[in-house]
Amino acid sequence: NYRGALDQLAARNRPANPALLLQIGQLYRLLGEYELALAAFDEALPVTNSAVPEWNIQFQRAQVLAEMGDREAAIALATSLLTEVPPQVVDQVQLFIDDLAAGEE
Repeated sequence: NYRGALDQLAARNRPANPALLLQIGQLYRLLGEYELALAAFDEALPVTNSAVPEWNIQFQRAQVLAEMGDREAAIALATSLLTEVPPQVVDQVQLFIDDLAAGEE
């Protein structure tokens, strides 16, 4: 039972390890547990570090918001990240924004 194992892993590994919380959030996202994914990402935000930068977690949050159907919030969050992400990631974030905006038309 992947969900049960993930819940146990999440419960045992608090206080926060940002890399682990990022992975937990990604796994919840894959399971379609979007609220739990957002909760894991939100828990990781205060403890980000150079290995797990804040922009990375925020971009994951934007993707979950989009999957939840909140395109407006996803676009706003991703747009705010354009000045935060490394140059090599700007195109990926912009493509994400463009794809969401095209879906609204």
